[in-house]
Amino acid sequence: MAFNSLLARQCRFDSHCLLDQLRPLSRASRVPVSFRPEHVGRQRHFASLRERDRRDREKIEQARLTAAAGALSVPSVSALVAGILAGGWYAGWFEGTEKKEDQFVRKLREDGIKVVVFEIFGVMNTSAPEGYVPQHELPDYLEAAALDFLPIARKLAHHGFKLAVASNIEEDLVKNKLGKHSDKYLIGTELGKVLINKRVPEAASATQVYIGFDPKANKAPEHEAGKRYHIRQIAGRYGVKPKEVLLFDICPENLLNEEGWQGVLVRDRKVGLQLDDYLDVVNGAAALRAA
Repeated sequence: MAFNSLLARQCRFDSHCLLDQLRPLSRASRVPVSFRPEHVGRQRHFASLRERDRRDREKIEQARLTAAAGALSVPSVSALVAGILAGGWYAGWFEGTEKKEDQFVRKLREDGIKVVVFEIFGVMNTSAPEGYVPQHELPDYLEAAALDFLPIARKLAHHGFKLAVASNIEEDLVKNKLGKHSDKYLIGTELGKVLINKRVPEAASATQVYIGFDPKANKAPEHEAGKRYHIRQIAGRYGVKPKEVLLFDICPENLLNEEGWQGVLVRDRKVGLQLDDYLDVVNGAAALRAA
């Protein structure tokens, strides 16, 4: 009798478990957020960007190792071409014994630079010149990162330089322009932060200062025009002198200043930052001094 009673209770327990399993799930619980189509697509896109950046770093490192060994050992002509395209420029095979990025770091140190500052639009990224991007277009924005910016930021952070972002797009002013739908956009320095965090996370900890200020809209005095206000704020927050700061920008007037900080013009906003924008200037100046 005890056995039959135990068996009956077990059968009732099993039937309740079966009913719980068959009971229809609610719409919210049926599809977890991480598996909904829009989230899956976004996650896959970010994963693909991280994977591509990882492969780029591996190719660059392989190119360096190959160059250091003094020979190019590749299985085929196509592999050779791919290696040159992926890593040759960064390895500096056509620039003598010193690699471009190493020359870049050496020149910065010779000039006493401790902080490197980037405009977002046309420098870090080649899209969104108006200064804002709908959130659903974020993957396209991240795809448009200036290709040279990524290894440059990574290299600078690795060598202990501080980085900063300076934009003439002021978030509050753009929000007023967009009105009640502004929460659906990424604006100004938000775009700089997400670009670094997603595309070159190795530089995130070195990039602690983001300044968005529109001197024209604020009718700023002359001593705050261009990027003067930005650089003053950045230098103060990092505890360095203005002359220890270098700015990359696309507007010549943004490079004017009276405090001695250096400015480099990015020549093609459709391409974005290139190492040659800086090296051509410093090497040209060195050639003039030697003459």
